[in-house]
Amino acid sequence: MKLLSVLVMGCLLSVAAVAAPGDRIAEKADRIAMELRYRGHELSQSQREQINKSLDSIRRVLDGDLEGPGGGGDSRYTCVSRDNDGRAPYSLAIREGINVTRLQITYDTLPSCEQAMNLIRYIGYKGLICTSRDNDGREPTLLALLNGGQAARISKTVMNKADCLETLRTLRPDRNNNIVMCVSRDADGRNPYVALNLNMNNGSVQTGTETFNNIADCKKFIGQ
Repeated sequence: MKLLSVLVMGCLLSVAAVAAPGDRIAEKADRIAMELRYRGHELSQSQREQINKSLDSIRRVLDGDLEGPGGGGDSRYTCVSRDNDGRAPYSLAIREGINVTRLQITYDTLPSCEQAMNLIRYIGYKGLICTSRDNDGREPTLLALLNGGQAARISKTVMNKADCLETLRTLRPDRNNNIVMCVSRDADGRNPYVALNLNMNNGSVQTGTETFNNIADCKKFIGQ
């Protein structure tokens, strides 16, 4: 009986040890949320952007998204002058030591390029980024699939910049890295809409057979 009591106590202590970190995480999150509510108006724009980036990282962990190489996305990505003259426009590039390879991903200003780069959504070992359809740094915008130094535009995902960034934020991949989203049927950013399935592993795209008069009905159909 004494041995049984010791075993039970040991199990309870093990459970407590496991549960405690989770409790501390919840308490810390509650304190931070309270501070943000009361001090949010005091934050600078750079602080807001950094906090938002950190929250996106937490969301990816909760959703089970895998980060890119090294656990934090592909840190080799950088923004450089497209024409190598120190002036706009700017291209997303990948750096290998002292060498830089430009991708066919162009932005009209350096801040626009850096914003897009910082908001890349990594799923598995590939990423999704918002970029201009015509590679001129202007609207309309679409999603491009990043695989190291390669970028492939997903032509059916034409939308405006705000919608593109929101799409990146709300994507929920399944266990096989399939992503379902709503896109303009005619790739013009307007009604009607259809559901689209993107496989992040091989880049294959499939559009659904159902057409919706507005994006709200489409999102309801795919459960968003």
